[in-house]
Amino acid sequence: MYAYRPLTNSYYSEAVVALILYDITNRTSFKNVEGWLKELRDHTDPDTVIGLIGTKSDLCHLRAVTKEEITSFALKERVLCIETSALDDINVNTAFHCPITQALRIKGQYGELRTNFCMKINRMNR
Repeated sequence: MYAYRPLTNSYYSEAVVALILYDITNRTSFKNVEGWLKELRDHTDPDTVIGLIGTKSDLCHLRAVTKEEITSFALKERVLCIETSALDDINVNTAFHCPITQALRIKGQYGELRTNFCMKINRMNR
């Protein structure tokens, strides 16, 4: 991973949205979020919208990170947060839609792009 760091840093510079994923059943993956968040904030514009995406919500009985911890962290760090399940198709599209919509609002383009963007999302949901 470190060998590719200079390359990945160049991609961050123009990011409008960044998603950090962690596994709700793996505490270490959640602990690693802080490092990735620092990395993003060091290399992106302050207006970059960051989404914190918890995966495997279908395995909530194996949860290693509480919802309270996640919510508290997200509020403190000012990031969006959502839990998803690819297996059960829960919040997968929303995990992309919410941060992108927020970024469009920040950039002042939401009004122009809203209809076209929502139509594309709706087509993908079918």
